Amino acid sequence: MGWQIAFNVFWHCGYEIFPKWFLRSPVALVLNSVTHHALHHEKIRANFGLYFNIWDRLLGTNHADYEERFMQETTAEPLFAKPTTTA
Repeated sequence: MGWQIAFNVFWHCGYEIFPKWFLRSPVALVLNSVTHHALHHEKIRANFGLYFNIWDRLLGTNHADYEERFMQETTAEPLFAKPTTTA
């Protein structure tokens, strides 16, 4: 249970903590990044895996912009949009 709590906090923190080289590592073929999960919240029809992306890769549900977005988001800036108010 501690594993699940830690990883849920990690993937919902809004900051990409992996460095740019992570995307080209063998671990990235299986393990998700914060950017991968953030894209799921933005584009709800993609990136369904929370911990692992193997099923997204096998079933073709990885978002097409994931790699480009990861390279842009490897900074300390929040990944999630700022809340907006509606009238």
